Amino acid sequence: FDAHRNKLKVDEPLIIEGKVSKDDFRDGLRIVAENLYTLPEARTRFARQLRLSMNGQADARKLQELLTPFRMEGGCPVRIAYRNGEAQCELILGEGTRVRPDDDLLQTLQDWLSPAGVELQYN
Repeated sequence: FDAHRNKLKVDEPLIIEGKVSKDDFRDGLRIVAENLYTLPEARTRFARQLRLSMNGQADARKLQELLTPFRMEGGCPVRIAYRNGEAQCELILGEGTRVRPDDDLLQTLQDWLSPAGVELQYN
């Protein structure tokens, strides 16, 4: 509790990673929290990739401008899905473009592409 006190805020979601075991003393179940994550921390820890559908909005400079402030070594890989009337492809951007998938980045990308065009994938 003390180690994560700063994360405990009214109306802020938390992700708890822990174990459930049988509690013979109370004849029920016992939950022991092992890790506690804020939503941005959980995204960074568990998201496997950020997939962007760029149908008709393939502006590499704008994409670079939007991603740059959120770059993070060891962060979330970015996958681009592009489709036009003649072709389609998907590619994963290089290690240097891994990002911290926080609310500001997701909102900025959704404003540019559309909410459906921005997807955090967890596997």
